[in-house]
Amino acid sequence: MEESELKLEHAFKSAALNHDIRSILAVKPCERVEWSKEAMILVNRIDEIIQQTPDKYVPAEWQVIAAGLRVLVSQVVCLAIAHGAKGNLIAERARNDVLVSELCSLLSLDAMKTLEGTDSILHLLLQMEQQDFGRLCEFLLSIPLPTLYWHSKETILPFKNVTEKIKTVPNSLLRLIVFIDHIPIASPQLLKPGILYQLVFRVRGLGWPDNASCLRLNLLTTCPQNAFSVSEFVLAPPHCIKNDEYCGELVGQIVFNFEQSNLLDDLIFTISGAFETLDGGFKEIPIIGHNVLRLKVVNENKHPLMTGNRQMDRHIEELVTKLCTDCPKIHEELPDLLKMLEALTRLLTIYAQRAIYKGESNVPESEFQATVLRDLGLLLGQDVQEHPSQAGGITDIKYRGVIVELKVETKNGDRKYISNKYTAQTVQYAGVEARQVSILLVLDLTSKDKPPCDIRNDIILTDVETHGGSDEVKEFPSKAFIFVINGNLKSPSVYSR
Repeated sequence: MEESELKLEHAFKSAALNHDIRSILAVKPCERVEWSKEAMILVNRIDEIIQQTPDKYVPAEWQVIAAGLRVLVSQVVCLAIAHGAKGNLIAERARNDVLVSELCSLLSLDAMKTLEGTDSILHLLLQMEQQDFGRLCEFLLSIPLPTLYWHSKETILPFKNVTEKIKTVPNSLLRLIVFIDHIPIASPQLLKPGILYQLVFRVRGLGWPDNASCLRLNLLTTCPQNAFSVSEFVLAPPHCIKNDEYCGELVGQIVFNFEQSNLLDDLIFTISGAFETLDGGFKEIPIIGHNVLRLKVVNENKHPLMTGNRQMDRHIEELVTKLCTDCPKIHEELPDLLKMLEALTRLLTIYAQRAIYKGESNVPESEFQATVLRDLGLLLGQDVQEHPSQAGGITDIKYRGVIVELKVETKNGDRKYISNKYTAQTVQYAGVEARQVSILLVLDLTSKDKPPCDIRNDIILTDVETHGGSDEVKEFPSKAFIFVINGNLKSPSVYSR
């Protein structure tokens, strides 16, 4: 049994630790060779002082700092491995995913919701590939760490041997990493129908009850039962339990019988765990790490449009749906068109996130074309052509039969103005290929007195009037997709002045 006591030595220890935490977070890893090692020493010190503090007196802020430092260290290790250091990058990234999940769980606690910046850093952590080392450091530095005065005190019961250690049973907890065909699962993970995938749950647990006969993991979902088949996952009592910790692997298979009808929504499987007891009962165990699986079951020949950004995919699919409704005979163009739309959507998103044309007011069209040609080639391969002759003129880029015309606009950034000014040229190029749809890609270098809008507004489908009478009666009316990349951007802080 434990009691609490006020202890100044414990308070001094926590204050010194608080100072050391601030010091390491204020230094970039590139400025200190042993940054990762020193940070992990701090994590161990935090764990030690939390263990010495009664649970009811441990503020959530201390737990968040420890979890945040673990994430930062893992990010540094990933970067070092990518630069040639020894290690398994795939395993470390999977570990990072688990650590980020733990940090997100702590940030979701009610005690952290009132802290300024929690929502924004939580949103950042939940975005795949969008972890920002600097912003996470700044957020951790902004967390006030209360001094820990209360110290755990062990009470010696009368009539007991004082040398006898009182055994405490820790609360059970399971950390989970999921592998599909020997690769850590992505979010969302793309799968194909009709293929049997190996599904592995690698577990590390704390606290195995004495009366537990096995550990069972179940996949809970609203997906119809006839749409998939999955193995049972059962872990027998481990042979080795040290300090109440154990490890194990649960191996099985999963197969989906059909592809999804709507790829914009993930198939969500929540993993629940429970110990089956010797008397036939069940005791649930909380799971951290990969406790939710997000899957997409895809026939790639029918659904090539998946950029990884759900909002952008939904917007493009809505435009394509409108296109198919307005132009019922467009379906033969779709396979190549969708591949180009996906590639350009990826580029637009990447260029916007990295602000590669920030502050650039004078970019030659030839330079813009070279950049886009290179990046499209990386995404679509050797079928991307430069400067092919078409309809008596020279197009900028052609992918199989899909025409992409590139322009740099420096005078008027109005999207309707851009559409009216440039789409006629692209339609003429596409028309001689017996195609109803062409694509215009514009780099907008006009002055930005206001911040750029939602980038979905920069992807437009428009009608283009053509010669030969009313387009309403034409069997094959012309359409154009317009993609606009914002250049000549200012720093976001400028708009706050």
